[in-house]
Amino acid sequence: DYPPMMLRYEQAGVVRFRLTISDEGRPRYCHITKTTTPQMFDDTVCLKLMQRAKFTPALGANGQPSVSYWESAVRFVVR
Repeated sequence: DYPPMMLRYEQAGVVRFRLTISDEGRPRYCHITKTTTPQMFDDTVCLKLMQRAKFTPALGANGQPSVSYWESAVRFVVR
């Protein structure tokens, strides 16, 4: 899923993000928290996560599924 233009120019970088996860385990919002790269990487990370990510819903104090958050990073490396 490396953006073709970034690969062509051998552009590397890191994108840190936070997803809001619904009580059904699906991502509902993607927020870039820190980036060292062009906007194209940010857009790709959020687009692919929103399309593909699935989670087991978090459970609240009452044992019922609840909204939660997940933070991580994606590193793009040219070899």
